[in-house]
Amino acid sequence: MNNINIGIIGASAIAPLAVSEPAALLPEVTVAAVAARGQHRANDFAVAHDIETAYGTYEELIADPGIDAVYVATPNAAHFKWVMEAVSAGKNVLCEKPLAMNVEQAEQVRQAAEAAGLIVSEAFHYYYHPAFRRVLEIIRSGELGALQTAHIDFHFDARQRPEDIRWSAPLGGGALLDLGCYAVHAARSIFGSEPLSVDAALTLVESGVDGAVAAEMIFGPGQSCSFSCSLTSDEQYSELVIAGSEGSLTLNHPFTPHWGHELRMTTAHDIRTETTSLETTYLFQLREFAAAILGKSPLLLPLSDAVANARVLDSLFMAASRTTRATNSDIPR
Repeated sequence: MNNINIGIIGASAIAPLAVSEPAALLPEVTVAAVAARGQHRANDFAVAHDIETAYGTYEELIADPGIDAVYVATPNAAHFKWVMEAVSAGKNVLCEKPLAMNVEQAEQVRQAAEAAGLIVSEAFHYYYHPAFRRVLEIIRSGELGALQTAHIDFHFDARQRPEDIRWSAPLGGGALLDLGCYAVHAARSIFGSEPLSVDAALTLVESGVDGAVAAEMIFGPGQSCSFSCSLTSDEQYSELVIAGSEGSLTLNHPFTPHWGHELRMTTAHDIRTETTSLETTYLFQLREFAAAILGKSPLLLPLSDAVANARVLDSLFMAASRTTRATNSDIPR
């Protein structure tokens, strides 16, 4: 196999950014089909994005023998169902984050994908971009000394879109699942380990979802990460700050570095700034996903990582519902 045919499940706003547009730059990837909840919606999406085949049901796309992989862009609460359906049909899967609604579902996906010998990837696109790869390189070089703290902000305003699925509890909305999952993933990647304990406070909105979250994760003695995320911010803002015994690092737009970014390093001897590629994070992600399917390189983020991230998210929800810190031992492994 030298080329993969991808089908999109869910004619959502993120699908063109995550798959259609980067696929146009990758000769080894063809977006061959799209499926939506209704034939008219699928047809409109296919015409708008030059996709050959449109299906009015997800089941039809999954049954298409010409599709090698699917991209799942449904609401969060439906991710698990359609990933499992696709895996059962022998399809590789790129699934929007979060992969599942809890650690039990994530573990079921991992077991099913490994048993079938398929590539299934949770779409933490920022992780593949040179900006974050450079952050990890600096940390591993020892230039910051011993890691001490990290803080992550990720905020934007979704209040002008009351119909947005982020406001729906049944569809898996809320700031922690939508934005906080990034912060958790970045923190775990930075410290290279799992948090020992977590604490969180959720600010609920009228629809019942968390409009904002503030949290802290303890990774070891003198090592912690705090983060703040919201869907109700007056401005769109994201930043990563890391402090070590020998210096600090700041990266703006850590999850969308293609919007423009600056990596600032400060040590006792030097202050410098760097930038990397302004190509979209989704291009790097899709290239890696295709390479894994084609057997050219292993996935940078195996499904064990998705299970671990889900476990921490479960711990954060647990911590927010009680007065004591939650530990990873609270969540079934």
